[in-house]
Amino acid sequence: MMYKKIEDLRRELNEMLDSPNYDNEKLLDKSRELDILIVQMMREKQRAEEEKIIEELENLLDKLEITDMSYQRLRIVDPVHKKVLILKDTDLYDEDVKCFEFWNRGEVCDNCISLRAFNENNAVFKLEYQGNKIYMVTAIPIIIKGKSVVMEFIKNTTDLFYISNGMHGQEEKIYALIDRMNNLQ
Repeated sequence: MMYKKIEDLRRELNEMLDSPNYDNEKLLDKSRELDILIVQMMREKQRAEEEKIIEELENLLDKLEITDMSYQRLRIVDPVHKKVLILKDTDLYDEDVKCFEFWNRGEVCDNCISLRAFNENNAVFKLEYQGNKIYMVTAIPIIIKGKSVVMEFIKNTTDLFYISNGMHGQEEKIYALIDRMNNLQ
């Protein structure tokens, strides 16, 4: 409907310009009217694109419902600014929480996989620990409303993860192994 109005205005403007005695004020008014319609159409198109992105994200999250039992945490992270974000309606908001605060370290992670996922535009995985709990962290880069961010999936694997050092009956300290793996990056 709006597209037809724009085409009608364009046609009318062209006819005015083709006539030898056109009214400048009327031409200017029609030109302004056309500009307003074009801006409205652009806004509607942007809104539709944003709604499509939100719908795609909601579909992704719906598909990930099975992960509710698998993952203890799902969060959106801006790894550049080290912020946890929240999606409300169709906008991203700063949750006023640093992403590394979950790990109770008070500083940026040495091997920040969200930043790696963001920079490499690829999914990245790592093991991490907090106190006596071991977590598997998955970071997947996504785009929400034109903003590149990372979706983090955090799973407590404390009781599910076993590593043996190959020596019969002796288990290697998993925390030291995780530290060595994370320092290899």
